Amino acid sequence: MDDEDGSIVVQGWKIDDAATLAAVQATGPIPDRETVLRLPSRAVPFLQEVCGAGSEDR
Repeated sequence: MDDEDGSIVVQGWKIDDAATLAAVQATGPIPDRETVLRLPSRAVPFLQEVCGAGSEDR
């Protein structure tokens, strides 16, 4: 987590297969400055922790 602005920086596998990209783009366009990542399921608990999922104060 970035302490300056609270953003989360993630690393994952860039999605480049046409079928997955088409499914994602069907929900809306991906801006040129963004990409789509595939994160492993083992990253979910970490993301929940840094996002405060389940935290009473959020």
